[in-house]
Amino acid sequence: MSRAIRKSAPGTPMPVTASEPALGEAYSEQRPRLRELTPYLALMREHRGWLGIGALLALITLLAATGLLALSGWFLSATAVAGLSVATTQAFNFFTPAAGVRGLALARTAGRYGERVTTHEGTLRLLASLRRRLFEAIEPLSPAALQHAGQGELMTRLGADVDALDSLYVRVLIPSLVAVCAILAAGTLIGIFAPTLALVAVIGLVLTGGLVPWLAWWRGSRDAMRHQSSTSRLRARLLERLQGLGELVIYGRWNEELERLAEQQAERDRIERVQARRQAWRYSASCRWRHMRTPT
Repeated sequence: MSRAIRKSAPGTPMPVTASEPALGEAYSEQRPRLRELTPYLALMREHRGWLGIGALLALITLLAATGLLALSGWFLSATAVAGLSVATTQAFNFFTPAAGVRGLALARTAGRYGERVTTHEGTLRLLASLRRRLFEAIEPLSPAALQHAGQGELMTRLGADVDALDSLYVRVLIPSLVAVCAILAAGTLIGIFAPTLALVAVIGLVLTGGLVPWLAWWRGSRDAMRHQSSTSRLRARLLERLQGLGELVIYGRWNEELERLAEQQAERDRIERVQARRQAWRYSASCRWRHMRTPT
């Protein structure tokens, strides 16, 4: 679904040029480009209310979590220092920081719940609009215009392709936007007290938040495209063979087709295992990095 489907007159084949692949050739093993998401991002304007509220609540949740971590750490340290003498113990105010910790904890919980509700509501509405527009673009096309695409590929586009976009906003756009805002806020706050330290912190956060995701995309995008292509071919072949099941059984070709389907399934499973290993490695590296940064 990386390009728009042009309408053609009934009975007129869809022109295919070197710069615009046929409908059945959309799944290539080349890495996707960001400009291919332009039609999807343009549809977000229709649901900018839900999506904007979700982004705001995600930012509030992050700020509340950061404030809770900072305030609770300061509260524990200040309480330990205040307990060194009777005078400091009597003068120390325990109630205001405790109320702040409770308030930030409630704000984080409520913000997370609201962010999940609004972002998923907006995403589901967006996917519904996208699926409707895709069907409206495919439905008027003549059989000649769709001759390069099998039924399995069309079902994949209407189903799996659209469903795969539900993670784009929730897991990519929102975290990226919130991360940029958090980096700016952290750099500004640290820069008030130590400008040099703020510069080092911002550079480190930018490298961590930009370089690592880019490396993950660079390593996994080709396998993801191969997995998508393999899934589309397997689904198309399975549907076509099921439609001709009677003829295949009569002529004794069904067992041969089962072996070919098993080979395609094995190839798809192999690609999934590669993706799972890389995802586990990235998660393990992230956990080790967080453990190294956490003081004991």
